[in-house]
Amino acid sequence: MLDYFMSMESSSIHNSPCIVEEGFEDVPQSLTSVTSVANLVDLFLADVNLKLSKFQSVAAGVPDYARPQSDDIYRAIDILLKAHPWLADCE
Repeated sequence: MLDYFMSMESSSIHNSPCIVEEGFEDVPQSLTSVTSVANLVDLFLADVNLKLSKFQSVAAGVPDYARPQSDDIYRAIDILLKAHPWLADCE
């Protein structure tokens, strides 16, 4: 579902740049939608106990530009690491 949404939204975002030197101006509605989805995904990752491989694939489904602030994904990673203390540093 996430992959489908991202594929549908990617064409409209890539065709309308919105970042300028001063910050965001005239942010298109599709970027707002993608950012909202990114926030929901990050909150989902923080609340659901997933295996590392599934966590990584879901987190990677959201592009970097959809996370203007990475606080929620960092929080989800922190919760994952606390829930799985046996994970090696390289993982």
